[in-house]
Amino acid sequence: MIPAHDSPLAAIAFSISGLEVATASEKGTVIRVFSVNDGSKLYEFRRGVKRCVSIASLSFSTCSNYLCCSSNTETVHIFKLERPSPDAKDAVQADDWMGYISKAVTNFTNMALPSHVTDVFTQGRAFASAMLPVAGLKHSCVITTIQKQLRLLVASSDGYVYVYSISTVEGGECQLVKKHDLRSIETTPPPKPFVTEGVPMVVPPATLPPGPSYASALKDKPE
Repeated sequence: MIPAHDSPLAAIAFSISGLEVATASEKGTVIRVFSVNDGSKLYEFRRGVKRCVSIASLSFSTCSNYLCCSSNTETVHIFKLERPSPDAKDAVQADDWMGYISKAVTNFTNMALPSHVTDVFTQGRAFASAMLPVAGLKHSCVITTIQKQLRLLVASSDGYVYVYSISTVEGGECQLVKKHDLRSIETTPPPKPFVTEGVPMVVPPATLPPGPSYASALKDKPE
């Protein structure tokens, strides 16, 4: 069992590999990612501080390096799952003296401040975000690759699908690429089945070939 949140869960999503699970509570301010194998917390992100936010969907990208989150607001957040190698992480902490200062400050804040305050300093922020034209609607989001480009797809409950570009280098605000109105898509109705039951069949009258009648033929026949 994974103690993900104090509040009831509002959304849950698994990575493509099934090794990671992302969760969000009804409070909607914190997104957490856990290891499925041992239940350890791998990432923790702060979506925002706005109250009364209802999380609509969570989704990992197909490469599992990004996590997108939509709610009843007009903002879709994208979080980047940084995956440094253990060797590189140890080398940076050993060579960079700023690592020692950061660790000392973190230890001090953990002792001097309440846990809910220190969590704000350790929680990651959104790597990128997309602004939707309408707020207050339910949205479903997914990150996929289209023509070798990373794209954010957002489906809205009013019948629109928005396609945004994602800068994998700088992040920031995503640019709207396309907008599709699903309500205007015409569908071809299926062909009607051929039904003969109940339909009267008209049989044309038989026509005799031209020539003398049968009675005339008998009359002219010699006895």
